[in-house]
Amino acid sequence: VHWRLERVPVENLAWCAASLVSTLRSVLDDDSGPRLVWFVTDYHTFSEQPSGVKAKSAKSGTFRAVTPEHEEAMNILQDAFQTGGDLEGYAMTELPSQIKKLRMFEGNVQLEDVLEDSGVSGILDKLVSMQSQVFVSGSRACSKTRCVFWQQVV
Repeated sequence: VHWRLERVPVENLAWCAASLVSTLRSVLDDDSGPRLVWFVTDYHTFSEQPSGVKAKSAKSGTFRAVTPEHEEAMNILQDAFQTGGDLEGYAMTELPSQIKKLRMFEGNVQLEDVLEDSGVSGILDKLVSMQSQVFVSGSRACSKTRCVFWQQVV
């Protein structure tokens, strides 16, 4: 899933998140299909720090104003993957949580440095997206539809 929220009118965000959940439900409604949803967004993510504290990290150098509507939209999406949600049984992940699982980085690289480099994370997200079984991006009302990321993946 590639969802650029930065320029979406905030009043559309909750509807857009619900629409994305519905789209994913119909796309993934096949037992033989993918069980893991890779989520790429310009929204600030929350990554777990070694101390157990969650810290915000920007995914876009231009996305600066996170509103309660942005957080509500993300909660709608995340809740869909929880027990009782429309996408229960599926898992949503993104680059920060997956890269931390790679043992090859242990002791060799400061993961925070890798994850803070928007160029590195952009390249890795594109590589994963290009190998995906299904690619979902936002509609005109819900996302920036003609972006370089999308064009390079598709």
